[in-house]
Amino acid sequence: MSNHKNKVPDAFKKNISLKDHQKAAHYAIAKSELGSKDILAQASLLMLLTLGGLISKISNIFDWISSSTLRDVAIILSVMLISSLIDLPFNYYKTFKIDEKFGFNRMTKKLFFSDIYKQIILGLSLGLPILFVALWMLQNAGSYWWLYLWVVWSLFNLLILAIYPTWIAPFFN
Repeated sequence: MSNHKNKVPDAFKKNISLKDHQKAAHYAIAKSELGSKDILAQASLLMLLTLGGLISKISNIFDWISSSTLRDVAIILSVMLISSLIDLPFNYYKTFKIDEKFGFNRMTKKLFFSDIYKQIILGLSLGLPILFVALWMLQNAGSYWWLYLWVVWSLFNLLILAIYPTWIAPFFN
């Protein structure tokens, strides 16, 4: 992108000015640079979880839970929470610094955090049942658990695709 930001591709010259092309290139570069930092942070978390033993420490916190399924859910939710907390500043910066700088942000801080709250509620409402089904299949569905889980996951995704425009998207801005 950097190498081509000063020249509009021939196919777009009639419709896009050099100024607009450069703005789009600078926006894409800024998002890409932030995305690289986000990936580095998430990769660092993954290294901490696996090689650093953090997943074991999280698991030990939930040793008091007698049900293995509930314990597994607690561990998975904890890892997701940590990952989301690491991702939050990157999303905030993208929305209120990068998008705003380039004139693309129409979101208020209140709306930003309201959408996060809605995402959490929706994620728990839809994700927990699927997580319980997945863990149950791992424990009880035999050697073809992965196939059954793939079928369930595929059907779930088709359902979400069908209901998203009407029932889910209107809740978000």
